[in-house]
Amino acid sequence: MNFFKPQCLFALSLCLFLLSGTETTEIDEKPHEEFYTSEKTNHADIILVGGGGDLAKKYLWKGLFDLYQLYSSKTKDGWTFSFFGAGTKNHSVGWPQINTTLHDVIKCHDTGSCMKDKNDFINLVTYMRLKSDLDYKNLCENHLKDSYTSQNVCHKDRPCQYQRIFYLSVPPFTYESIAKYISTHCRPTKESGSLKVVLEKPFGHDQQSAISMSDAISQTLHDEEVFRVDHYLGKQAVEQIIKFRHDNKELENMMNGHFVERIEIVMKETVGVKGRTSFYDKYGVVCDVMQNHLSEILYLLTMDLPKNGSIRTTDAIIEARLGLLRNILPVFSTDVVLGQYEDYAEEVHDETDTNETSPTPTYAAVRLRMDSERWKNVPMILVAGKQMNERIGYARIIFKETGFSAHSKQGCQRHKQLIFHIGHGVLKSPAILVSKLLPVEGDTISGTWQLTNQFENKQYLHMDTGCFNIYVPKLVKDAYSLLIEQMFLGKKENFVTTQSLLESWKIWGNIIEIQKDKKLVVYEGGNQVEDSLDFSFHDRGLFFNSIDYQSLTQATTKFLRHEAVTGSASEIVTSVAKAIQEAAVKADIDSRDFHIAFSGGRTPIMLFNYLRQLHLNDIPWHIVHIWQVDERCSLKDSVSNFKSLCTSLINHIPGLKYENIHPMLTLSYPNELSWEGSSDTYEYTLKTVLGDAPIFDFVLLGVGSDGHTASLFPYNTALQETERYVTLIEDTEASPPKRMTLTYKALTTAKNIAVMIVGKSKCDIVQSLQDNNCVGEEKYPICKVSNESQNLTWFISDDAMCN
Repeated sequence: MNFFKPQCLFALSLCLFLLSGTETTEIDEKPHEEFYTSEKTNHADIILVGGGGDLAKKYLWKGLFDLYQLYSSKTKDGWTFSFFGAGTKNHSVGWPQINTTLHDVIKCHDTGSCMKDKNDFINLVTYMRLKSDLDYKNLCENHLKDSYTSQNVCHKDRPCQYQRIFYLSVPPFTYESIAKYISTHCRPTKESGSLKVVLEKPFGHDQQSAISMSDAISQTLHDEEVFRVDHYLGKQAVEQIIKFRHDNKELENMMNGHFVERIEIVMKETVGVKGRTSFYDKYGVVCDVMQNHLSEILYLLTMDLPKNGSIRTTDAIIEARLGLLRNILPVFSTDVVLGQYEDYAEEVHDETDTNETSPTPTYAAVRLRMDSERWKNVPMILVAGKQMNERIGYARIIFKETGFSAHSKQGCQRHKQLIFHIGHGVLKSPAILVSKLLPVEGDTISGTWQLTNQFENKQYLHMDTGCFNIYVPKLVKDAYSLLIEQMFLGKKENFVTTQSLLESWKIWGNIIEIQKDKKLVVYEGGNQVEDSLDFSFHDRGLFFNSIDYQSLTQATTKFLRHEAVTGSASEIVTSVAKAIQEAAVKADIDSRDFHIAFSGGRTPIMLFNYLRQLHLNDIPWHIVHIWQVDERCSLKDSVSNFKSLCTSLINHIPGLKYENIHPMLTLSYPNELSWEGSSDTYEYTLKTVLGDAPIFDFVLLGVGSDGHTASLFPYNTALQETERYVTLIEDTEASPPKRMTLTYKALTTAKNIAVMIVGKSKCDIVQSLQDNNCVGEEKYPICKVSNESQNLTWFISDDAMCN
């Protein structure tokens, strides 16, 4: 007889892992032929919306001029251009401002060809007011079409390409309406050309806003038409990461937890945010640079290189990045430290006229970890801050020490590192620093990069530059110039896709929530900042050096006669995990199996995510048996406690034995297991494995807002069950109403019981339990567990305690 329902068989099968190797990829150095054919005459209309703004003045007009010089009709590529600088002001005001900007920002060091190109470029720029739907209609029906056809570039005997590009250098809240205008009035016909719309960050301030923005834009624009700019992906050192890894196979084979000690990605700025606090205070350092710039660099450093095809294949790079994102483990409060420079609060007060103290961090350090064989146990530290002691950006991989000197002369041994220097600092220009102890062939960093000795006898990150081979670009190029060219060529691997954006926000959205309750360290700023923001990282998390992490413990108190541990939600999760770990290790020392029963619901998922981070070393999973406290009877996998258990925990533990997983099977099928008999089957399994009087080593319980625990609901007849260890219940108030649950007899005899209560929504029930001193077991089923158990500990978050 088959006792397994299809859902459980499917979920169990997810617990098996398949390992796959990495195939060698080939790099395609051939240019994009569609853009390099002299037989074609092509045209592009490029509209810079927000053409008078700061970003346009600093970078975008210069980037468009560089594009014009590379691809204009005087070159082999045969492109003609029309440029439009757009703003909300009338022509009489807007054009003089943009005209002045163009003359100021485009620099020519010679008076010959560059000056001619500059004058020709400026003559191709037209100012347009774009403030309303009618303005976009006027532009696209009366100007773009005229400029396109007047060039006489496309007809049946003369094939060509046409691009219509809108670069939106405007606040993100305008994206939705502008995208609608563009789609309604400015979409070229399929035969004539392509549409591209370029967006600037921020792409939301949390996960929900990012989803809302993406959904709104997708209503009018296709994903392939949208280019989200993260200008750090255009930084020359960053742009080389994938190629460098690909070209250095021996070093690439060392890019894993066997050889790498840690990864650091750092962005320090000496300036503050005075003058722009109204913007910055809504986002803070995490949204401003960490969720985007630093994260994107981390993905390039750690993602698996594409298995098939070229590393320059856009889809392959995008898929590899998505795969990496899905392996990043959830972040907890102990993985984050935050700071705020001391003048920030006053600046916010002066510029926003508010008397409230701002909780926005201007400094953050975050530890990320991966749930992958490649990067197991490798901490990835991301650091960013304002008003720091120096301006510098870098990403470095620090390799483990494997050498030994008989004369105790370490020399460069402790500097076995690979560093992508993004900019500023003592090196000034972009650079790649490769330890002379690493297996890298110099000729693999050739072409547009060259070995240099200009940095000899300098100190870089407290290291002698003589320990490194240092490579710099032959020609330093601005990030925006590089990205504008890649956008023009249709290469999306250095742009943020919708999928990548939303996956990233799943990680950083949690960190945004953490920072709301995290204490800020106020730092002086400038040269005094270094000591006050120094931190260490340990198994328990990140801690500023000014704090003795050994003394950090969650508050312990008494609650309903039992010991209670309180703290933030993430601290509660950590404490429960530690209790499970200690109990499992004790069982292992005693040479016996460890039996743990998990309750269903949402609260345990946070714990499951944390336990995944411990499975590699800290818990002896080979002795662990996993049981269920309760299960819902439903055809929908989405409500299955076991499906949640598998997805969040079991699937991620290769050391867990298949036969040690004990799901509750509750569905009814003809000629198979009946619902009425399913509890008999589970009780039989329980007694077969644990004996006639089964005792669990550890039981995890939660508490519902009505006081129920497991699936023991108030006033239900199941509360009266005293003979059985497993029973079935029907409760019309529950959804779904049919459940299987362990009884009091099974729960109260456990060696360790952890009752985990997390969240503000549980404040009322915690207060009621305390006020009534847990009298009334029919009304509050958790009280009978509390009253009859000897080994129970409450784990209650501060917000659930109404604190």
